[in-house]
Amino acid sequence: MLGEYEDAISDSDRALEIDPDEAVTHINRGRAYGKLQEWDKALDDYNQAIELDPSRQDAYFYRGNAYFHLGILDKAVESLSKAIELNPEDSLAYQNRAAVYGELGEFEKCIEDCNKTIELDPEDTLVYFTRGLAYKALGQRDNAIADFQKALEIDPELEQAIYQLQEMGVPGY
Repeated sequence: MLGEYEDAISDSDRALEIDPDEAVTHINRGRAYGKLQEWDKALDDYNQAIELDPSRQDAYFYRGNAYFHLGILDKAVESLSKAIELNPEDSLAYQNRAAVYGELGEFEKCIEDCNKTIELDPEDTLVYFTRGLAYKALGQRDNAIADFQKALEIDPELEQAIYQLQEMGVPGY
């Protein structure tokens, strides 16, 4: 699998030698770097893509994810917010920003983004889990339990949700 990503990087390098101003090639190479956990290199490519074509919603989305993995959470929120501005129907951008808000301890904002994600994609398992964690952090036990159970309804094998319910002492888990 790693070889595939390394090959993708090599292919992108060759393509950029021919046309260094192709934003999508920078995005694709950045994604390959991300798969290899080389977040600094990925970030460089996403920044270059945005410089070349500031209308590329996907570049902001992936840049937000790179910032998240680098622990630069304020920049992650900023990039994901721009991605949402460019495409307000992108449920993954809301979901990822919700995760960042959760890491920042901004649980109300996390819940807001989770609600929007659910509105756009009601079968997304992880968003219920994320919102459940936010509710739990806010001491809203019943809401947290309901969301962990909803996550399990969609994906009965979601071990993190089972663990949370067990930790909360919910019978049957």
